[in-house]
Amino acid sequence: MVSRRGQHGGYRLLRRPEDIAFGEVLRILEGPFVPLACLANDGDQRCADCRDDRFCAVRRVFAKVAAASGEILDGTTLADFLHEPPETAAGTPDSPGGKRASIILLKR
Repeated sequence: MVSRRGQHGGYRLLRRPEDIAFGEVLRILEGPFVPLACLANDGDQRCADCRDDRFCAVRRVFAKVAAASGEILDGTTLADFLHEPPETAAGTPDSPGGKRASIILLKR
């Protein structure tokens, strides 16, 4: 992304929306996508109450959740979102013709 200041300024993508995955954007803005702290950084940090993470059923389930979510996020591009049919899109108004007017990412 590149920015331009001034009256006609704004932000512009340096790559095509088809080439930018949601997973990439989220990792840049938020860091690794992991539902449990013990799964971050290649799993090198155990939970406080875990004796042996190799036998933790909760960790195994959430590792699968993280992997499945990662596949969805990495398999969905900004272009997919822009062209998603209005009836399946969540939460924001659509422009005429069924295309989204814009993408807004908020960092809290």
